[in-house]
Amino acid sequence: MRITKKILKFFGGKSRKEFAAMAKTDSFIEEAYRELEKLSADERAKLEYEARERAIRDYNSQMSSALRLGEQKGEHAALKHVIEKMIKKGKSREEIAELLDLDLNEMTALTEEEKNK
Repeated sequence: MRITKKILKFFGGKSRKEFAAMAKTDSFIEEAYRELEKLSADERAKLEYEARERAIRDYNSQMSSALRLGEQKGEHAALKHVIEKMIKKGKSREEIAELLDLDLNEMTALTEEEKNK
């Protein structure tokens, strides 16, 4: 069989088994088969690498979001604690809001959160 026909038959192969069988018939076809296997392995490695990178980015994003949420909750808890202490010491809500540089509505919302829990 002429090499052109062998090449066409090779590229018309439907399964890995067919490719391997045809590779045994000609050294040129065998070399082409080895190159295809390398390309296939490289593509798999690339896809695996990209999947790992996506997983790492997703994880880092989730951790960053969780950290921001934790910091925000901590700040709110600290503000609530300070507000409660100031109220116990007899400060008015207006004084507390001014001292903490808070809007009166913000301060009320913070103290109401605790009551609703």
